Amino acid sequence: MIPTSYYLLLISLFLAFTSSLIHFRLHPLHLRIFAVLLGLDLLNELLASFGMSYLREWFHIKNNLAIYNLFVLIEFMVYAFYFFRVIKIKWFKRVIIGFMFLFPLLWIVSVFYIFGIYGWDSYIHVVGSAFTIIACGVYFYQLYIEEELVSLGRNTEFWIAAALMIFYTCNLPYTGMLNYLITNYLNVAENLSFVLRLLNVAMYSIIIYAFLCQQIKTTKFSST
Repeated sequence: MIPTSYYLLLISLFLAFTSSLIHFRLHPLHLRIFAVLLGLDLLNELLASFGMSYLREWFHIKNNLAIYNLFVLIEFMVYAFYFFRVIKIKWFKRVIIGFMFLFPLLWIVSVFYIFGIYGWDSYIHVVGSAFTIIACGVYFYQLYIEEELVSLGRNTEFWIAAALMIFYTCNLPYTGMLNYLITNYLNVAENLSFVLRLLNVAMYSIIIYAFLCQQIKTTKFSST
């Protein structure tokens, strides 16, 4: 039985995706790519939850971890591209380029030679989450030292970074220890999965505001 909290996750993700489509053509490239990622995320969740019976029958997929393992590569590569576009600090842009070359190699080794496509791959989650947290921190530092005053309340990139920072900071210990928890403390792992779903809802809710704050700003100025 699918828990109610998972339906809340899907609803918040759907709303985040639809919010990102408002003025889609006017978005800069990194926001359009992020919007596409939200759509792929929604499709990924629907396949992993409601489409598994068809995937087992048609493609002989054993469990939905195969779907999540494939998606996580796309997810963190899009995050890397997103921060490469919004971060101006040159040394960190080189770090991002290095990550974009090395992460797929780690993914191949970890997924196919260590954990397997049907196992929970804690390595790629830890590395990807840690990189995302650091990238968010660097972006916040860039805003702090920016000479030009930035209105954070109406800054889409700031709110997306805030959403990612909150989610992955809380998510990192859980995903890193999940294999250990499943083996030794299954009840704890199941209880924490509920917290993880709520964190997802919080992240998508902030992303909804991130895209709607542009609409709020546009409406405000058009009415004056």
